[in-house]
Amino acid sequence: MTYEELRKQDIRDLRALLHSREGARFLSRLFDLAGVFAISYVTGDAGATAFHEGARNVGLRVYADVLEADEEAGALLKEGRRERQTEER
Repeated sequence: MTYEELRKQDIRDLRALLHSREGARFLSRLFDLAGVFAISYVTGDAGATAFHEGARNVGLRVYADVLEADEEAGALLKEGRRERQTEER
């Protein structure tokens, strides 16, 4: 398999994952865990900042692929996030 074929397969796989309720919830959780939409900076702790930014970087790469996979990704992820909300929040 060439790189281009593998890349197309990855995008198809993400699209399929995103279009299932379970997949959208999982991706929403992944982006929360990776801190994709959070600030990585930890006051006075460069090591912790670097650690958080590393996790965020991986999440951002997956997020970019998800956005490439489907133009409706934002809405699907928003619904997945809504389904994961708890009453304590």
